Amino acid sequence: LSAILIAGCAQTTQDQQPPSLPEMPIESQNEDSNIADPYSSPSPTSTETQEVEVAPETQAVEPQATPEATTNQDTQQTTQVQETTTQTPIEETKQINLQSSLVEWLGEKIVGASHPGSFNLQSGQISLVDNKIQSGSFVIDINSLKSYEGISALEKHLLSDDFFNAPSFPTGKFETTNINYTSPTQLTITGNLTLKGKTNTETFNATHDLDSKTVTASLNLDRTKYDIIFGSGKFFKELADAAIKDIIPLDITLKY
Repeated sequence: LSAILIAGCAQTTQDQQPPSLPEMPIESQNEDSNIADPYSSPSPTSTETQEVEVAPETQAVEPQATPEATTNQDTQQTTQVQETTTQTPIEETKQINLQSSLVEWLGEKIVGASHPGSFNLQSGQISLVDNKIQSGSFVIDINSLKSYEGISALEKHLLSDDFFNAPSFPTGKFETTNINYTSPTQLTITGNLTLKGKTNTETFNATHDLDSKTVTASLNLDRTKYDIIFGSGKFFKELADAAIKDIIPLDITLKY
């Protein structure tokens, strides 16, 4: 009886074991492998990826200025400001003050006395640009010749044909042809001087005082170039020490 019971229990146990599942086809396993893992992040589909890549519609943005463009704009603005603030040159023509202007001279013998004197001016003017002299001219009144020593005989002799010949040539004239400033107040003047009908080019240094509105200059005049040869040792060798110097120092003062 015991053997029958044991055999019966064994049979019952075999009957209760679940049947073995048939193997799934490979194709079915692949389909199951596509089932999403609830603990893993979902992979986006190709459609969702396209939607992410599409940029939303935005308003047009103005391009940012490059450093070079900014520099060009600044340069243009600076140039415009400079053009606006640049002052127009001040051009002026001043008349010579005849009461305060003159040409002083000094006649000297080779050995012996010297005689100072002056001429007045008949007219004159100076052209300036930004307070710098550009040109000028003046007329000398020969008949105004004056001896500082008050020697009337000397004055009469100098006005005669031996010297300036005032009856035939009552005026002399100087007119600038070139002016060169070497400093704010110093300049070199070149121009044409006419005396006794003779014209020669003269160059001399001058000083321009803006505060007093005065031009002063010194010139060593060779009188023989203007046909003033009386008493010249160059033309009359026999005069020797009695000759009169050919060079006449001139000091010019022009006020405007």
